[in-house]
Amino acid sequence: MKRIVFPEEKSVKGAVSYGKKAVGAFLITGMVLTCVCLKDRATAEGLQEGQVSQPVVQKPDGGGGKESKVIALVNGMAITEADIERDMAVISAARQSKDVAAVQKETLNKLIIRKLAYKRAKTVGFTVSPKEIEEAIDAIKLYAGGEESFRQTMALRKMSEEDVRRETEEILFVKKLYKKEVLDKIVIDNKELEKEMEKAKSRMKKPEKVVVDDVVVPVGADDKHAGDIAQVLLDKLRSDPSRDPASLPADNTFVVKELELSPDKQNELYDEAKKLKEGEISSVIRTSDGYHIVRLKRYIPAKQANLRQVHRAAEDAVRDQAIQKRAALWEAELKKGAIIEILETGDEKK
Repeated sequence: MKRIVFPEEKSVKGAVSYGKKAVGAFLITGMVLTCVCLKDRATAEGLQEGQVSQPVVQKPDGGGGKESKVIALVNGMAITEADIERDMAVISAARQSKDVAAVQKETLNKLIIRKLAYKRAKTVGFTVSPKEIEEAIDAIKLYAGGEESFRQTMALRKMSEEDVRRETEEILFVKKLYKKEVLDKIVIDNKELEKEMEKAKSRMKKPEKVVVDDVVVPVGADDKHAGDIAQVLLDKLRSDPSRDPASLPADNTFVVKELELSPDKQNELYDEAKKLKEGEISSVIRTSDGYHIVRLKRYIPAKQANLRQVHRAAEDAVRDQAIQKRAALWEAELKKGAIIEILETGDEKK
């Protein structure tokens, strides 16, 4: 058993987010997911190897009230094997990770922070009414697809109605504390905002698009003959009102393909295509790989991003960075002086 009093030892990295979508992140998503990870018994088996003497708690799970082993105590509040297993499914799906050990570590840290924040929220005077809990549970049921789907997911996650209410109440407490101590303390740095706006302008700018039908006569041993073929093809196209290369009688002397031109890769063709209007054809163009005739199919000029959209995207990015920094400090503040007892970890395997 490890007994940790923070900040004497380093905390697990990774800030917990309890912002506007907090209930979704830890309840709705968790309840709605099919929880494939719950079927992976390797997670539980990894926890049980080399186990030490540890307390158990009685937890109703809708399946006969099985006992769930306590994995950690946070200022006396228990985190059980069932808690970890359920939240691992959510985090593993969100991260798309198959690294069981890393997901287990992240899950345990998030649960530790949640317990500490829940206790602090109650200590500083936040309250959660029965109505708020019912509204949150109704939202979960709606998101899950109705009462029946909700109960099926509860059964899959081995949760009773009491478990759902307890978890919902806990997260609502934490959400209120997180808003006050993290989100409400965020200040946008104008210098950082200006830097991010420049990045956003470049990122959100829509590039120019030049699309052509390209008639290519490859150069063989007889360069002059290839040039003559290209001129004949040009004459046929000019005499055709549609000027459509697809109307040319197919043979093995040329190919027709649609091509999006780049000034860096096909500069000769690009320069000629830019002189055309849509539907017009160029003269014969000689390049290193042969003779070309291009018909401008589509031209879309470059478009600068909307300034309002740029500002919003930049502000969101700067805010997200500020939230991550503040959340990391907040976690450290919560852990300061906390007594966290890890009763069973992979480090104890021998």
